[in-house]
Amino acid sequence: MPVFSQKDSYVSDFHKAHEGQILFCKGSIKDLPPEPVIIDAFNTKDEITACVFLKPNDDGSVKFKGKIVVDGAEPGFEIENQKYKFAFVLYITSNNFSTESAGFNNFILFDMKDGKHNVVVELWNEKKETIAKGEFSLEKGGASEKPTKKFSSIKAGMVNTTIEQQAVKAINTKAANENWTEKYTKAKIVSTNWEIEKNEITGAIICRKIYMKLLGQWPDGKCNAVDMGFRQDYVGGGKYSSTLIYNSIGDMTPVICE
Repeated sequence: MPVFSQKDSYVSDFHKAHEGQILFCKGSIKDLPPEPVIIDAFNTKDEITACVFLKPNDDGSVKFKGKIVVDGAEPGFEIENQKYKFAFVLYITSNNFSTESAGFNNFILFDMKDGKHNVVVELWNEKKETIAKGEFSLEKGGASEKPTKKFSSIKAGMVNTTIEQQAVKAINTKAANENWTEKYTKAKIVSTNWEIEKNEITGAIICRKIYMKLLGQWPDGKCNAVDMGFRQDYVGGGKYSSTLIYNSIGDMTPVICE
């Protein structure tokens, strides 16, 4: 989601005309022109980019939180929440239309029923005042969106059956504690090596991380391959804890149940 705001001025007349609005268009923000073609109806196969046009403030900073509400259901899905059923990945560009270092925003919906849905995105500042709001309709199809990829076809980065089994156990424990509806049965490591995390100031080792895809099945019988990260904390002496800890969750991809 690119955020267009600039100290004491507007980036363009288009920015000024749409102050306080969140507008939506198809495609990656890397491909957006200065005045993107705005639409308000999508289907779940579309790549959706949300553009936020904020009023310029005194110091040029942009600080906000927000939520996504689907079909009026509260509390909706909070931006920056750790568990996404409706994945909303937020990327902020610099204060202009340059998007060289920007990513893109995908909306991924798994728990919605087939049909048309209303999606509202709202942002507010530290005073809990609404600073931007927008909405669009989203059509979720039926048979045309059946998955064709198998979890077993995902290429492994490295093989460690023990670590994969620990990951399945760890995530199912977390799912039970937080009342997630899905159950995970398989894991596949996609990392080729452990990633070492160090303290930015002292250089001391904190932990090592590894990334996997896990196969989960939801109550409606549908399955998804879910990107997740896990870690082992450093215990000193060149050794790491044998306990694998859930660390992060990312995208979900529909797959054939196996």
